[in-house]
Amino acid sequence: MKLIPCALVFCILFVIQVECILQGERTSITNHPYLVSIRDNKTKIHMAGGSIISSRLILTSSFMLDGYDDPKFISVLAGTSDLSAGGTNIKIEQIIKYKYDHADIALLRTTKDIIFTDSIQPIEIPAINFGNSDANAIVAGWGKTKSEDTADYTSELGMANYSLLDNFNCKLRLKEADPEWTPIINEKKLCTVQNLPTTGICKGDLGSPLVLPTSGSKHLLIGIASWFHWKKSPCSNGYPNVYSNVYAYRDWIAKGDGNAIRATSFVLIALVVTLLSIF
Repeated sequence: MKLIPCALVFCILFVIQVECILQGERTSITNHPYLVSIRDNKTKIHMAGGSIISSRLILTSSFMLDGYDDPKFISVLAGTSDLSAGGTNIKIEQIIKYKYDHADIALLRTTKDIIFTDSIQPIEIPAINFGNSDANAIVAGWGKTKSEDTADYTSELGMANYSLLDNFNCKLRLKEADPEWTPIINEKKLCTVQNLPTTGICKGDLGSPLVLPTSGSKHLLIGIASWFHWKKSPCSNGYPNVYSNVYAYRDWIAKGDGNAIRATSFVLIALVVTLLSIF
């Protein structure tokens, strides 16, 4: 995702702001303790993001696991903002991919219980559908900070704020780039829209969580970064980003670990919806 310094023109337009936050900013893993890095076990290179949802399960992108059917070939790094230093390595014993509808969602089952700390915590999944809402959401990850194919990945965690975009307008915006293209945007997808053309998810961010703030510093996992527009630029280029809608796969996720899945109460959900309607 974009973490480049604010361009002068934007800083002039938004002179009241100290930073142009919509272009991305550095953040700490303690703000996103559910976030993990999924890595090639041989090279130790970051491949994708993921989210801890229970003491034994991590939710991520299945497309990013193509070619990794054997769990011994991947590992997970948790509890660090900087992938080049620190963190806790977590071993995986099973890869569970959703095998229908070309869905981009998978579960990783760990070999043993994850030990939770201030920087390693599970995130809750939603009890209601946030599809077609216009709520403000957050994405954090270790993806590329520039859209060029030659750009390096970053080892430092970054985040950005986006707005959810309804599926109808998401499809229209994506078709603007290629009128002959019919993107698959349905109830199992979520879209976000960027207010600046230089922001968005990029390579390395796929599998990362799309979250909604709830009470205090808590977050609610609503989406998994799945794909971005690539026709005119390697990353986003101002077009909507697309995510797997976690709510749509709730029953399938629940089968992965029974009652170990942490679900938000309807009381908390009602509070979130009320706050979103106010702001």
